[in-house]
Amino acid sequence: MRKQNNLRSTNLNLLPILAELLTRRNVTDTAKALNLTQSAVSASLKRLRAMFDDDLLVPYGRGLSLTEKAQKLQPGLNEIIKSLYAFLGDAPFDPSIDSHVFRIVTADYVTTFLGPYFGELLQKNTPNIRFQVSAEATFADRQLRLGNLDLVIAPERIRRWTALDFSDPHSEFASEPCFTDHLVAIRRADASNQDLDLETYLSLPHVTFCLRDGLHASLEQETLTTLGFTQNDIILVPEFSLLPLMVVENNTISVIPASLARRYSKIYPISIFTPPIEFPKVELVMIWSKSRNRDSALTWFRSQVLKGFSLIQE
Repeated sequence: MRKQNNLRSTNLNLLPILAELLTRRNVTDTAKALNLTQSAVSASLKRLRAMFDDDLLVPYGRGLSLTEKAQKLQPGLNEIIKSLYAFLGDAPFDPSIDSHVFRIVTADYVTTFLGPYFGELLQKNTPNIRFQVSAEATFADRQLRLGNLDLVIAPERIRRWTALDFSDPHSEFASEPCFTDHLVAIRRADASNQDLDLETYLSLPHVTFCLRDGLHASLEQETLTTLGFTQNDIILVPEFSLLPLMVVENNTISVIPASLARRYSKIYPISIFTPPIEFPKVELVMIWSKSRNRDSALTWFRSQVLKGFSLIQE
């Protein structure tokens, strides 16, 4: 006699196991995927067969084949599992099939390195994923709260420059270090190789990074202000990637991250030197809303950011 199932008598914990079994068609592989023992999966399959009054999977060659009923169950089961995860706020993220637009705020300096990595990744392995970058950090705290922004990647000192004070344990923002760099000075390759003393260095024309009026967001500017120095800034620009070109075209000095200087020294005739001012290290961090700590899509994206940065250091 055919058994009649109802929701109250159905063990819903068995459904994710069934979904994996129907996809993988292998008890051992299913056990590994779910971090269960093989005997536990075998026992679950026995209960599932009793629940649905069907074998569900039957031996075929060296593997298992789906019964007719299992084939009919699979599409609806996958939708049920997906809906349940979404309802519980713990939906698994599969970058190979899921669609998502990841939005970050960061400097063009960071995009210079992450852009090529993500471009290759998105074309090869994640066809439905998109990567959108902005440099405007003015309302980043609000956008992180609203979920309109996934990450801010910036110097650790951004907590002093904006409302993103993630250092407070009670803060609504989380952070993670992702890259360490240091500042160097660059000038045109045909400029004098003579070491510059502090007075000469400050008096020579500079092209300097400045995000916008009222928010320098610059370790260089912060250090100069702290030390009480004034340098001859003749041009201020909001993009690091413009600085090497402007140094060459205008025969000026500029201060940029060392990793960026090394990259652009292969493109432009510039020389790299140590400035007569000791700047702090560039400690880049990722910042996100703590409310999304368990967001599997964001967790994946953060891991990819770290992987992208690791390639710079290799």
